[in-house]
This record gives sequence, C-alpha cells and structure tokens, in this order.
Amino acid sequence: MSERHSCGASARAHHRWWAGLALGPVVTLAGCVDNLAICTDGGSGTVVVVASQAAIVVQVRDATTGTPLAAGARGTIQDGEYVDSLRVQTTDASGQPLTLGAGRGRPGTYSVTVVHQGYQTWQQNSVVVALGSCGLAAQVLHADLQPLP
Repeated sequence: MSERHSCGASARAHHRWWAGLALGPVVTLAGCVDNLAICTDGGSGTVVVVASQAAIVVQVRDATTGTPLAAGARGTIQDGEYVDSLRVQTTDASGQPLTLGAGRGRPGTYSVTVVHQGYQTWQQNSVVVALGSCGLAAQVLHADLQPLP
C-alpha cells in the first residue's frame, strides 16, 4: 500500500508511488514516482521535476548514432572544493545504465565532466542546481560524445 506525502522533504526522501490530479480552473500535478517528485512551482503553474538522488543527472549518448553510452562512461561534478563521482542513476528494464548522477541533495554551480574510451571528453561548466519551492531541482544534462578521429 502506498503512502501519500506532500511534495516536501518527506516525499523526496521516500521511494513511493503517489500521484494526484486536481481538476479545476488550473490542473495541478503533485507526487512522487520512485526517486522523482513532480510539483507545481508556487502559483506560476510551472511543473518542476525534483530528483532526490542526484543534483546532476547526465544522459550519455554517442553523438553520431544516438547509442546510449552510460555503461562505459565515468566522470565527475565539481563545485569549488566539492567533487563527486558520477554513478549509475537509472537503468533500463534489462539493467543497462541509462543515466549517471552525482551531488545528492546539494545545490551549487558545477562543472561536469564525462569521459568514455574511444570518445572525446565532454564538459559543461556553470551548471546551476538551485532550491525551488519543491526542494532541490536536478539539472538533467545530455552528454552527446563525439567519437575520437
């Protein structure tokens, strides 16, 4: 039996399935799906996806073919003196890694680096992870790796 939680710290801390839909002049979504929470940001109606597991989530693909490369990729995020390694965040039904993540619960301004054998190093700087009305709002990045010549 699943439990209902508000879209706050307790909702992000638990891996529970709950979704609600209020119909009226404005449609409002709120809830938690595994490690993601979907909330509305105040009165603006903007939907914010909040990840309780990682501040930075990176989808790694071959830039030419679109083939997922998270399985063989590694990397880091850095905010000043803080450094964290990217780890498998999500997998497909067969267990193959789809995304990498790091920086659990930590806002900041990050440099993100991804490396994979046979590909050029990918880096993105000044990635801002902020606290929103629903908590920490993860940044989802798309690392399209270029094959080495």
